[in-house]
Parts: sequence; C-alpha cells; structure tokens
Amino acid sequence: MSWKTRIPVNARVLMVAALFAYPALLVVMARAPGWALGVLLIASLATLPLAYARRAELFHAEDRGPVSGLVLFLLVGTAGAIAWQAPTSFWVNYLRLFGVLAMIAAIRLLKPPEAAFYAGCAAGALAAGVFALWQCLWQGEPRAFGPEPPFGFHLATIFGGLSVLLGLLPILADPPGWRWPGKMLLLAGMMGGVTAAVLSGSRGAWLTCIVLSLWRVGRTRRWAALLLLAVIIGVSAMLPVLAGRWDKALDDLLLYWSDQADTALGLRFEMWKAAAAAFASNPLFGIGPDGFNAWLLARTEAGLGPASLANFDHAHNEVLHAMATGGLIYLAGLAAAFWLPWRYFHRINATRNSPAARAGLMLVVTFVLLGLTDAVFAHRVTMTAYVVGIALMVGWAGIRTDPA
Repeated sequence: MSWKTRIPVNARVLMVAALFAYPALLVVMARAPGWALGVLLIASLATLPLAYARRAELFHAEDRGPVSGLVLFLLVGTAGAIAWQAPTSFWVNYLRLFGVLAMIAAIRLLKPPEAAFYAGCAAGALAAGVFALWQCLWQGEPRAFGPEPPFGFHLATIFGGLSVLLGLLPILADPPGWRWPGKMLLLAGMMGGVTAAVLSGSRGAWLTCIVLSLWRVGRTRRWAALLLLAVIIGVSAMLPVLAGRWDKALDDLLLYWSDQADTALGLRFEMWKAAAAAFASNPLFGIGPDGFNAWLLARTEAGLGPASLANFDHAHNEVLHAMATGGLIYLAGLAAAFWLPWRYFHRINATRNSPAARAGLMLVVTFVLLGLTDAVFAHRVTMTAYVVGIALMVGWAGIRTDPA
C-alpha cells in the first residue's frame, strides 16, 4: 500500500473518531475536546498535499465566500491583538484557528460521514443534560454551569448556549436515512440539550432554544409552531428555575428604572453604555482587545457606574464588544464571519437537500442569538466551536456528487 493510499485511509479513520469525540466531549470534559480537535487537525493537515493536487475538483468558486469570511475574521483578530500589544494568548487564540481551514479540504477529499458529527453532537447534548441534572439535583447547585475548567459559575450562559447548539443542530440538519435507534439518539440529545439550557438558568440560551424550535417546526407546520410557542410559554411559567429567572429580570428592570443598576440586568445595560462610549472614543480601532476591563474600571472611578462593573472584561453583547475593543475594523471581521457563511449555506439550501447547509444556517443563527446577551467570541471554547463548525459544514455542503 503506497503512502498516497495509506495516508487517506488512516486519516479518514482518525477523522471519523475525532468528528464524534469533539462535540461529544465539548461541554462535559475539560481537556478532552482539545485532544479530539488536535487529532482532527493532524488528520486534516496530513491530507493537504493530496487535496492540493486535486484542488480543481474539490473546490469551487462559491467556496470563496465562507472561507474569506473566516479568514478575514481571524486576520482582524490576530492583527488587532498584535497591534494593541495584547497578551500572547489573545492573538494565539486567533492564529491557531487558521489550521481549522484545512478541515474543509480534508472533508472534501476523504468524505467522512456527517453522521459521525451529528451523533457526537447528540451524545454531547445528552451528556450535558445528565451533567446538569447531577449538578442541580445531587450537588444542590442553583444553576448548572458545566465542568471547571473551561467553565465556571459565571459562564453558565456558555454551558447552556453550547448545550442548545449540540442538542438542536442534528435536529435542524434533519439528516435523511437514519433508522429508529439513530433517531432516538437525536431526540435524546435534543432533550438533554434543552434540559441543560433550562438548568443553566441562562435566559439567552432559553430564548435561543425557543427561536430554533419554532424555526424547525414552522418550516412546514405553522400551526404546530404556534402550539409549540404556547407550550414553551407555559413551561417557562411553571418551571421554578425559569420562572424565577424571568421574575428576576423584571425586578432588575424595575430597579434599573429607579436608578439602581447593581443587578444582573442593570449591569448589562451599564456595560452596553460603556461599550458605546468606548466605540465613540475611537470608532476605527476601538480600545484594544484587552482594554475593556480597564475602561470599565475607569468609568466606575469616575462615578459612571456601580463598582461591580470592574469585575467584567467584556460587554455581554457580541456586536458592542467588537465595536468597543476593535472599532469598525473588528465589526467588519465579525460581519464577514456571520454574513458570508450564511449566504453560502442559504444558497445551497435553496437549491438542493443539504443537511450540512441547514446545520450551517443553524450555527450562524445560534451564535447571533447567543451574542445578543453575551460576547461569545471572547471565550476560547465558543469561538473554536464556531470556526470548527462552519469549516466542517462548508466542507460537507460543498461536496458535489454529480459531474456538474
């Protein structure tokens, strides 16, 4: 067996295993997802010479859009961190993800089954649900927050958001040909992801879950979507963990109107105001990727917000955080990372039955929704999940089975 045969065979086996392991371990183990991602990268990089030799048949003109979006996003993040002399971890976090683009070539060349990734997502979401139940019912925690590291109590929103992503991505992808054991796994994963989102107490994750559920049902059955909305509202009102969070949000809002901003919702409003002020101070370049905490500290010392603002280092909104820390330059990179993949997946989904295109659309929508209440790309685990997910879906969605 020649190296040209042996490398693809071995790389494909490694890829299939890693495609399952990465999402399956993403939110319930601290370091294992990194090892799985490393295996996936090594397998992808090993196939680059063969993929380059067959580039004319593997890649198409329309691939430039999503690839350009990811490259621009990573370039802007890397260059901005270096230019602002931010800590090494800031620019390394962006730079290392350029290797993820090799996954697109590997997927096109080796054609590993999408089912491995969807099954891994469902298994990961199911594990997240079990983990959340164990934390809340056995350990007595008020909110499920995932393992430590990379999560902590203050990152319960990230735990809940990623759980929703893992649970609903296979359902919205709607891959054909799955028999009842596979369908039961996907259903169990959805239930696990929703359970983890509810027990995390993250309002952003729960709202994302609602929007995605209505999107899935409403594509073909609008009346069923309305019924589902009524059920979701009822569940939100009856479950103590959700009802308590909504009651607290209302109380926080009333307190904020009474000039008491030292609440969860009030602090978010103050961070958004601070982000707008930071952008106004330097609209083109912002205040630097690691400058937001210092900016908040300066505002509290000037009497422009409660002292607890100094405990935060991002704006709790993706767009506002990008504008504050990188100005219009970062905002352009963020828009490219969302819009160009969305347009690519939307065009493919409109012309043929592509589970990967539907999953790609769901990825973009999920991160946009989660970004309304948190700066998800400020966290390494979530930024990696987005770039990896988009690269994989671009790889699968762009595979052509006919000569045309």
